[in-house]
Amino acid sequence: MGDKKVDGAGSGGLRVAVHESGGGQDLVNLLLSKFDSFEQQMKDLRTEVIKIDENQKTFMISCKEEFNKIITNLIENFKVCNNDIKVLKNENEKLKGEIQSLKFHYNQNIQYLRFNNGVRLLNVPESAGNNCLQIFKKICQVIDFPYRENMIDHCYRVKAKHSDFYTVIVKFVTNLDKVEFIKLKKLKHLQLTSEIFSLTGEKKPIYISELLSPYYAQLFREVKQIQAKHRFKYVWFRNCRIFIRATDGALIESISSFEDLQLFLEKVGDKTPQLTYSGDNIDDTGTDTSGTSKKISKKRKVKSLKKNLQQGSLERFLSQSDN
Repeated sequence: MGDKKVDGAGSGGLRVAVHESGGGQDLVNLLLSKFDSFEQQMKDLRTEVIKIDENQKTFMISCKEEFNKIITNLIENFKVCNNDIKVLKNENEKLKGEIQSLKFHYNQNIQYLRFNNGVRLLNVPESAGNNCLQIFKKICQVIDFPYRENMIDHCYRVKAKHSDFYTVIVKFVTNLDKVEFIKLKKLKHLQLTSEIFSLTGEKKPIYISELLSPYYAQLFREVKQIQAKHRFKYVWFRNCRIFIRATDGALIESISSFEDLQLFLEKVGDKTPQLTYSGDNIDDTGTDTSGTSKKISKKRKVKSLKKNLQQGSLERFLSQSDN
């Protein structure tokens, strides 16, 4: 038999040349079945790819929707948090203001309760003696201040380290007497020198200033340093406030705290680092060497004790009457 060609066998248009003898037809049928199987697998694979692509698209859409929900929730939460932060900031500013006010009133009360009626006599020579009250009386004579025995609550000295001079602290019973004393001192401050104690040697000035609490004393020292640095003309303390006037006719600046001082420094362009109070050390007892001062304090304590005893006796009498 001769050769026989088979054209168009199978869906793929396969051209196969076989011999009719030797079972050639079986081989053709096997190849065609294999190609049909391969074609079906390709169709199945294509279908699977399409399905995966659709699933992927569905998944991406789902992820996008979920992501949009999360972003929307985050934006809403951010708005809520932002509003809460604004509220907290406002409350924090209010609390800071209240704390500042409390600090001011605390320092003010310390000044009024313990220091407001007092003055300091600075640069008193050691050779002037130990009787602080007599030293104060001598200064009263020089400035024409009318001294009375009942106007002084306490009088004592504070010895400076490594110095032949000390400070005398005088506490008046009333603030009016202290104000009058300071007023007369200003009129005759040039006469207040070591000569008033009939001392020989170099004449040194005796300074008199209001007694300040540690807080206001440190604040006043800082302001005085700034005054020297910027050459401000006037600095003074009154009613728990420090006042600054740069020149005659200039506006008066008021400072009552270290925060106020920092704002003032920024105003004048001073880049001094943040100034803070170093701490409460309100021990003003000093070394009391005045016997007369001790007698005054003892009399006041006895008087106060008698008053308390009388009140206690009256309370006991009333309680017995009720029974």
